[in-house]
Order: sequence, then structure tokens, then C-alpha cells
Amino acid sequence: MEGSTCHPEEPECGLLPNSFPVGFKWVVDNGFCCSISFAGYFDRNHCRTCCIHLFSPSPTITYTPTISLTPTITLTPTITETPTITLTPAKSYTPTITTTPFLPDAIEVQFSGTVTPNPAAAFSPLQFSRSVAKYKAVNPQTTFQNPVQKIFVTYSYDKMNNGNQWTLLWYRDGELLKYDTSPWSGGTGGSGQYELDLPVEKWLPGTYQVIFFVGIEWKVVGQFRVTGAPPLHLPAHCQA
Repeated sequence: MEGSTCHPEEPECGLLPNSFPVGFKWVVDNGFCCSISFAGYFDRNHCRTCCIHLFSPSPTITYTPTISLTPTITLTPTITETPTITLTPAKSYTPTITTTPFLPDAIEVQFSGTVTPNPAAAFSPLQFSRSVAKYKAVNPQTTFQNPVQKIFVTYSYDKMNNGNQWTLLWYRDGELLKYDTSPWSGGTGGSGQYELDLPVEKWLPGTYQVIFFVGIEWKVVGQFRVTGAPPLHLPAHCQA
């Protein structure tokens, strides 16, 4: 309640003898804190005013703490390189010889014919065989199994000029085995053959190459392979 007033007809004005302890005890027991003020004007005979004001305590402000969020760390992933794929070929091929043919100086100094050929001179692709018939290869092949006695090369030609220097080179794996060089005397066109005749033990496995030159200009290149180990000697019944 806001307050109470004592009336002037009461003979004595003041608090009842037991009212303060009881009231105070009530305040304490009920957990309130009260502020009591007394205001009054007294004289000996009358109680003009007697007021008790009880004030409700102002509630204390309870602060609710704000929640501070701790940020989580998001890791940026490092870059993972995509592995490159290395393709393995299913088959392994032996590369063909791509070196530009050249004429050795030691052979060129032996020339006795005209060096400048007819630009239109041409040779057919070369064929290789163990035997020939009328300048034609019999059963031409590109691979020969040891034992081998001799290999023939056959060809046709056109627009050749007699007197032009003509050279034939035989190689095995880049090693010069044999050569022929002389002024051409076969006429303007036709067919021809040459042979490589070696002891049987000299026919080593490898890639054999034949090159034709007219003057210092190469005209045609052909190659074949020999496989298998050569025998130490050829039996008598196999000798020609």
C-alpha cells in the first residue's frame, strides 16, 4: 500500500508499541527491503499528521550477456594436381631409317663418268629375293631367316643416260659392306639385278639397306632384315 494516516481523535499519535517490530519482522521474513519514512508534525495534545510511506524497491537490472560466437575456421583445400596419363603403346615398332642418304667421299673420288644425271631418270622400288629369273625376283621378301648365302636386288629403270656415274651401296645397320660404282652402260630403260654374296657366317642378323646414286644424287633406297644367328659353316649339301 502507498501509506497510512492516524486520525487526530486518537489520544496519542505514534506507532503502536508492537507494530514496528512486527512490521519489520514481516518485511524481513518476506524478503522485502522497504524504505520507511516518517513525516509528521507533533504537538503535545494533537497528532496533526502521521504518515508512513512504504516504497517498493526498484528492481535491479539483470543483464543477459550476449552470446559471442566463436567463428569456426574453414580450411581451404590445397590444390590436388590431376595426374597425367602416360599411354603405353600396345605394340612396339622398329623405326625405319630416315637419315638422308649420302655418298662417301672415298667413293666419290673414284668417279670417272659424268656427274650431272638426267633429272627425269627414275628407278622402281627395289625387291629382294634369294633367287631371280630373267631380272625378276622369285618370291620377293623383306625378311630372311638364316642361313643365307646371297641376296639379290632387282629393279627397273627409265630415262637413264649412258656415261652417267652410277653407284650402288650395301649397308648393314649403318656399316658399309659393299659398293659398286661405274659409268652407266645399260641404256635408257630396262631391268637389272645385283647381288650381295657373303660367307654364311657373315650374314649377321640386322637391317640391310641398298642405295642407288646417279652422280651424287640418290635415286632409290630399299631395305630388308636378316634374323636368327648364322651358322659357323654351311653343310656341304647346302652349298651351291
